[in-house]
Amino acid sequence: MAHVLVVDDDDMVRNMQVLLLQVAKHEVTACEDYDTARDVLRASVQPGGKKIDLIVTDGEYPGDTRFKGTPHGGDSTNGSACLMQEVSALQIKAPVIMVTGNKGFFDNNPFPPECRQPDRIFQKASDEQRMLPRRINELIANPQLRL
Repeated sequence: MAHVLVVDDDDMVRNMQVLLLQVAKHEVTACEDYDTARDVLRASVQPGGKKIDLIVTDGEYPGDTRFKGTPHGGDSTNGSACLMQEVSALQIKAPVIMVTGNKGFFDNNPFPPECRQPDRIFQKASDEQRMLPRRINELIANPQLRL
């Protein structure tokens, strides 16, 4: 059983991902925004903190104003960039899967260089989304595997 952090501001999507992971017998911490996810990440690296084995995050959700003047400068959509910068700063090695409904957003707007890049990106409502449970299980079984 792995500990998976799920971050998505859409209740329906987040709840569906949590249910899929729980049915697969994984422990899940679900967050609806960047601030909550940041706190979970920070707690995970503290002595006695619950290690995160995998992160599944939406592509766009509220963050903060740290990337002003960049494509990720809008604090209403840059939560994933903020999250990835936090993952980098905390040196969290867990694989990261981004699930987004905005086709091409990440291709056209890569994260700033100080942010870790996602290991895999899935488009919501696409054939690729069906692969998500399999990819999650592969990453949990072999954390060094990058897709």
